[in-house]
Amino acid sequence: MESNLVRNFPGSRRMSDVPVCELTAKGRSVSFRVDYSGFPNDPLAELEKENKFVAELGPARGTYDEFNGTVHFGIPCPTAEGPDNTLFLNVGASKARDADAAGMAKLAELTGYAARTLAQNVYKCKGADELPEGPVHIRRGEGSR
Repeated sequence: MESNLVRNFPGSRRMSDVPVCELTAKGRSVSFRVDYSGFPNDPLAELEKENKFVAELGPARGTYDEFNGTVHFGIPCPTAEGPDNTLFLNVGASKARDADAAGMAKLAELTGYAARTLAQNVYKCKGADELPEGPVHIRRGEGSR
């Protein structure tokens, strides 16, 4: 396995604007990107209306991009200064491209684990205990009609 990118990822000494980690092995890749933002997350109804796939995990929500095999996910992470702050997590896997069912299932499991770990243990988001165990639920939105 080879680690290609590590930019200001929790525990890393290398700095960048956005924490990124990409791992590759035998032609397959998995990548993570984390961005902490003061912008609120889009309402679920809006995501469903505009996207082919939506992703949910308790109060967290986002989309799945079938062409890139990536879940783009917003996790509520309020602070005293920013009650609507969101932790944005992007998790991609080459095996999950083109809506491959087995790849999507593994990506959903990995995204759920990463969302809980980052929100609860790394960024210590208020309300992170509301993120349920298990995978992110990926389903079709209205944007596919």
